[in-house]
Amino acid sequence: MRKFKNYVGNILPLILLTGCLFIPFTQLFAGNSKTDTNEVYIRSFHEYFYVKGISSQKRFKLKFDDLETEKPAMEFEPNTGNFLGFGIFIFDVGIDVLFRTPQNAEDQEKSGNSTGRDWQIHMYTRKIAVDLSYQQYEGFYVVNPIDYYPDWEDGDPHPRQDDMKARIINLGGAYIFKSERFSFPSIFNQTEAQLKSGGSWLISGQLNSSEISHPTSIIPELDSNTSFGLSNLKTVRVSSLNVLPGYSHNFIQLYLSSLRYLNEEI
Repeated sequence: MRKFKNYVGNILPLILLTGCLFIPFTQLFAGNSKTDTNEVYIRSFHEYFYVKGISSQKRFKLKFDDLETEKPAMEFEPNTGNFLGFGIFIFDVGIDVLFRTPQNAEDQEKSGNSTGRDWQIHMYTRKIAVDLSYQQYEGFYVVNPIDYYPDWEDGDPHPRQDDMKARIINLGGAYIFKSERFSFPSIFNQTEAQLKSGGSWLISGQLNSSEISHPTSIIPELDSNTSFGLSNLKTVRVSSLNVLPGYSHNFIQLYLSSLRYLNEEI
């Protein structure tokens, strides 16, 4: 119960800050997009608030290659299990809050007990889309121990790095050129309906910052006959910026939406 209160205490300021920053932003850029609708293609529902339930299974994997050997990459995953929560939509801004469900004792004994946070904020207007996410995990286990621990057998507990941490911050956005024929909100928050098949070219971008760390070494202690060139690695930081021109189309007859991007990394 105390952990739940601490989690709520941490997430509420984020929700309030998001509302203060994003809601004026959406009204500034959305403009009169609702009134500019081509009613042959798009129908607006004019809803400004709703709450939905969310069930999710998070997968996050790290791979480390040793260029000095021909061994497979050493793979790590947090044992986060399933998440349940809710999403709030208000004035074109969506906020998802997820809580991890309890895990059984057998699963914890085999893969450890990781902690994780996943905060996501979305904004989908007629012309622009913005996604902001923050993920934090602590406690990882080795997914493929058979490649590095000769005595390990199937069913044994996985080698773990309980103090290993990962933090990922991602900011993405998109601008839709033919918003009068193609509705982004109809795909993601269902505040509009696409009545006739239509698509649009778009330009999008993504900024990502990631950090993986451990107090002593990210790579766990191995058998004396097993080597790994990154055995003294304590911290890894990676940042990337991507520009993604692409095309998106709503196929109404098939109730299918397709998004395609050409990814050019800077």
